[in-house]
Amino acid sequence: MENIEIKIKFWNELWEDLIHNFLKKSYGLTLYSPHILIEDIIVEIEENQFRNKENRKYFYSRLSEFLENDIVIKKHLKSEFTLLRKDFNSDKTNYILALSKKINESFKKGIYFQKTLALTEKILLEDSDLDIDFVNQINYYSQSLIVELIRKSYALEDIKKFVENIFDNIHYHGDSLITDYPHNVDYAKYKNKDEKIDFKKAEEVIKNIIDKLSTSDRIKRLSYYYNKKTEKVKYIFFIKGIKGDIEKTIFDVNFYNINIKRYTEDDRSFDSEDLQKDLKKDKYLQAAVEIDYLLPKSSLKLAKSKIENALDILACYFNFKTDVSLNESKYVIVNKDGRMLFSTSGGEKDDRFMNYHDALNFNEIENHIDNLKEFSFLWNSKLNSETVSKIKNALHWYRKGEQSTKEADKMLNYWIAIENLFNSKEDIKKDIFKDTNRSKFNLIQEIIADEQIFKFVYDYGWELYHYFSNKVGNHFNKSDIPEKLIKLGQLNPELGTSIYLEKFIKVLPELRDYEKNLFILDKIDSVIKFYSDSSFTKSEILNHIEQVKTDVLMIYRFRNLIVHNAHFDNTILPYFVWKTRSYCGGILRKFINSYKENSKLSDIIFEIYIEKEKFLLDFEKGNIDLFEKKN
Repeated sequence: MENIEIKIKFWNELWEDLIHNFLKKSYGLTLYSPHILIEDIIVEIEENQFRNKENRKYFYSRLSEFLENDIVIKKHLKSEFTLLRKDFNSDKTNYILALSKKINESFKKGIYFQKTLALTEKILLEDSDLDIDFVNQINYYSQSLIVELIRKSYALEDIKKFVENIFDNIHYHGDSLITDYPHNVDYAKYKNKDEKIDFKKAEEVIKNIIDKLSTSDRIKRLSYYYNKKTEKVKYIFFIKGIKGDIEKTIFDVNFYNINIKRYTEDDRSFDSEDLQKDLKKDKYLQAAVEIDYLLPKSSLKLAKSKIENALDILACYFNFKTDVSLNESKYVIVNKDGRMLFSTSGGEKDDRFMNYHDALNFNEIENHIDNLKEFSFLWNSKLNSETVSKIKNALHWYRKGEQSTKEADKMLNYWIAIENLFNSKEDIKKDIFKDTNRSKFNLIQEIIADEQIFKFVYDYGWELYHYFSNKVGNHFNKSDIPEKLIKLGQLNPELGTSIYLEKFIKVLPELRDYEKNLFILDKIDSVIKFYSDSSFTKSEILNHIEQVKTDVLMIYRFRNLIVHNAHFDNTILPYFVWKTRSYCGGILRKFINSYKENSKLSDIIFEIYIEKEKFLLDFEKGNIDLFEKKN
């Protein structure tokens, strides 16, 4: 039984770590699955007639990979995937589409989620030691489950707590029962003689349910989130810049004065609906919008987008004398019975204080600000340079991406920023590729991957450094790492001390003895190997180059779908927007750092490409310092 408890604890930690480290290359979440692959194939055929050779090549490679390695596919969908692969590169496009749709019907019925969850339960309940095979299996199953939940429109912020929730117990706050376990008890069904909700009776039912749960019951309960039906609720915000003693509905958004209307009927939450109760007068109108609801964070974007649509039409027909915007820091959720389901914490505080708290602090980045002086060419009005102009345009579009509220707008703005950097007058594709038919996209793909190599190599060991540094700095869970190793590895440096990764890597084999988490132990071995085994290092670098190129391919695919207003499932879009932002920021900073007087865009592109080629050649000769940071 002890082994099972250890496995459950490990699973919970792994689940949260996968999501927390989403964008990290060595142990973050991989956002792809057989289900997404099949839907991508369907969209590619319906929207692009399967004409893009690079997309088809990528889909074929993933199809083969899942068919050979995914246990659920091999056990339950092997025949279908085999047939699909057999004719995938033929001209039988309609057949491929029909077969893909048939496979997708199975996915929509939940076969992949339920079978993966069953495999997860099986290995968790085996009373065996926790070994690396278990770690690799639970890691793959967890990623598959997380992606399927994202496909159900859940936000990662909500998904992160699902495993913790299914193992939660009962807690009390005063006389009120509190639990995050998804019990699905409807309070509205339990009423007293006065037809008021009898909270005590409902809480007794919840307590009885939780008291009887087995470990198997709890694991299976993860399917509650997957199968959860949406319910009609109203999200309520207040809208800065709109006032009046009135109630009006525009595009299903009800704008109302809190003094003349209420949506909450439950006395216990009556006051929470007033999102500006700290103000005695001069309150803005509030806006209520009905949506199909899953969980607070997961359904927030849908609610915001519906209100933004109403604000868009208002902006088109009326002149705003002040900024009109939705305040998303304060909102409440009310169900159809008028019961409060959720309210943002700290609702009584004016968001001005939070805005001030989160403001960019120049004191903390003073030295970095001073370093920006070397880029003074960017605001030199006397400098007539097309390259500088393109870089400044890219900076403008990058900032527009930062300020955009819609994911599609963010994606397009970041991509426009990238394209500005590759609008070179010189056609240099033939100088970099042997194939003269390569496109501008191929050039972007190549140079972004080239630029990312140095970040990848430099950052490879830093993830583990920060893991151990945080472990040492955790005052609530005291580390047993000896003070000598802490000092040698610079795990608890004084403020202002320069930290050298090489010192940490040297003591990593000894630090390994003080780590019990097998997932982290596997990463420790990989990091040690990366800095000591050149063949492994080369393999990791080349794999990373291909991964970046794949990311850029998928980003460009999303970009094209958005531009052509194609119909596609956009639940994965926000996570590719994050990647686009990262790649855009990296290549933009590289162009700025590399600019020299009279540089052409082509000069900078060649410099990045040559740096990569030289790095790989020097690496083969053993002339590379992996601890040296490149600009």
